[in-house]
Amino acid sequence: MPVTSPPLSPALAPVERQIIRRRLQLRFGFSAIVCVLYGGFALGYGPLRELFAKTVTATSPVVFALAYFVFLIVLFLLLEFIYLRLADKSTAIGRNTRADEAAAYADR
Repeated sequence: MPVTSPPLSPALAPVERQIIRRRLQLRFGFSAIVCVLYGGFALGYGPLRELFAKTVTATSPVVFALAYFVFLIVLFLLLEFIYLRLADKSTAIGRNTRADEAAAYADR
């Protein structure tokens, strides 16, 4: 039986909705960047075939396609790290805001 996450409560606090919205915007932005980079790699099998077949340097046995592929892997890891840092910041902001709300409620 597959494990599913519980549905979001319709009565989410505004701060939680803001966190979810921010993470969703970040994820769509980073997904668009990845799609564009993969599209550039796919062009190597079509109009840019000659460029991808060339070697990196005159004496190197490494073709441009392999170097570009390794570059993409490193770049995707870097992009994921940046996303995680930004998503963590938005959660920390949400935690601080909720703590402030709880403190203000307790002072009443």
